[in-house]
Amino acid sequence: MKWLTSFKYPYLAALSIGLGLILSCTETGGIIDDDYPVPQIYWTGNGEFARIPESNSYPFVVDEENKRILITLGFSSSGLHDRDAFTVNFTLDREAIGSLQEQGSLNHAIELAPEVIELPPPATVAQGEEGALAQVALDMDALGGFDDDILAFAVRLESASKYPINPDLATLVVLVNYRGVVGIFCPDDAPAPGRIFIPFETADDINAWQYGGLSPGQQGEKQVTITRNNDDGYGIAVKWDQSFNLDNYPYLAMRVYDTPANGAWLLKLYDGQTDHVIRPENGAYKELEDGSRIYYWNLAEATGRTGELNSNIQVVIEGPNGESLTYGWIKSYQEQEIILQCVSE
Repeated sequence: MKWLTSFKYPYLAALSIGLGLILSCTETGGIIDDDYPVPQIYWTGNGEFARIPESNSYPFVVDEENKRILITLGFSSSGLHDRDAFTVNFTLDREAIGSLQEQGSLNHAIELAPEVIELPPPATVAQGEEGALAQVALDMDALGGFDDDILAFAVRLESASKYPINPDLATLVVLVNYRGVVGIFCPDDAPAPGRIFIPFETADDINAWQYGGLSPGQQGEKQVTITRNNDDGYGIAVKWDQSFNLDNYPYLAMRVYDTPANGAWLLKLYDGQTDHVIRPENGAYKELEDGSRIYYWNLAEATGRTGELNSNIQVVIEGPNGESLTYGWIKSYQEQEIILQCVSE
């Protein structure tokens, strides 16, 4: 299997804010101690939203083995002061997300449930250091149902052991484009439960179908051409006893090389009670570099069915004798994006 991803793994770097030591000297060379303001703890980033994966300021890693997205956030302390060690805690700030949604600032974002988010443990900044990093983990299994949604959550700094927290920079809003982070999972191009795989590599593949009013013939690698040879108005190729899982594999796709010049073609599913007719114009297509097309449909919507569907599948040519259709495979897919981004041959 492979992952078609649109993310990169930025290098994690320690946060650093440079200090300048400002010294006032007397005529005799003595040093006068300035009365520095009380330091404050804050999220770095100047109060802007942390947009993942768009912002390079917030590195992330996709932990495929443990099915987690790890997002690194940074916090620091301000002012010129002795660098005493301190510890700070983290909590979800759901009130902040609710307020932003009410204001219309996050109209198109979905707030993540707390159980999806694993906050970091209390973080300690060592003596002499300005700040530290904290890592938030998101459960990928729980996020699998999201598509192009923007997911939102907010993390608040609180209960610091030393120094106050800057109230204006205490909450960091994180916006995650889930598909932008994990990309699209491209399944191996092989038969699997719930998928039809018809490569037409051998005569056995062709003979696995039954033909009425059509003459089938091998046409290049993994292709078959069916040609009208009767006067009944249509020809039909049937593959019996197919099993569709419309909950897990709702999309049906078909690789088509050449279509009838003076006729039409369609797919038909018959489950023993109802003929479900699916024409090219009922769906959409993706054109490949060789000029062939992958037509695809939402089979669940086209049939109005859910769950398991046991049906034959028919390829039909309508029109005069001699009209032909050349195609390669028919498969069912989990997501439309897999067809658009993963299927290239």
